[in-house]
Amino acid sequence: MFRKSIVSVVILAAIFVCVAPAQAINRTVIRYNTFSVYGGLTQPIGSVSGTVFYDFSLNGREYDVAAKDLYQEGFHIGMNYGRVVKGHFMVTVGLRYTTHDVKNPIVSNGVSVTLPEIPTYRQYDLDVNLDYYFMNLRYSKFSPYFGFGTHPGLMVDVFEGYKNETDVTYGLSLNFGAEIKIYTDTKNGPYLTLASINNWNFAGVNRRPRHLNIGGGLRYYFR
Repeated sequence: MFRKSIVSVVILAAIFVCVAPAQAINRTVIRYNTFSVYGGLTQPIGSVSGTVFYDFSLNGREYDVAAKDLYQEGFHIGMNYGRVVKGHFMVTVGLRYTTHDVKNPIVSNGVSVTLPEIPTYRQYDLDVNLDYYFMNLRYSKFSPYFGFGTHPGLMVDVFEGYKNETDVTYGLSLNFGAEIKIYTDTKNGPYLTLASINNWNFAGVNRRPRHLNIGGGLRYYFR
């Protein structure tokens, strides 16, 4: 009787060992995709020695002007598609449109310059971002995040009555914000968040305007 019990225990243990890996192999990791729409204000920062198309120079010497003295506050709108990786990382790719309107007159360091024609700049970017979320939004209702972005794009110089000029620009940004879950379908189903979507465009080539984007939007998570 005792020997039969030992044999039964051994058989049950063998079955458990064989079944457990099979269950682990068949278990599917839930991965979420995202789609976002957003918009907000664009605040010029830093200093510039010209625009994408024009130099601020006199007698061969370049002059710096505070960006806030040259550009008005603008706005931006965008959308992107993303993928959540391991619950805490999000990779997004999208499009963004930003306005950079020049002030007239330009007043800087006590000097006022009135432009006979006012250039208007329109920026069209391809956004690629990698952000880290402190909390896994699948289980949490709220999470702050930070990350990095690259922004190759086109700057268009718009003069009324003249042919538009276009040049290629490239920028880097630091991203920061937070998301709060406002709707969920089922435990593992799609959900919707209200997102604070901000970035500091701290560097760029070809005199791309540096700026701070403060905005918000909606982000939809789906499998």
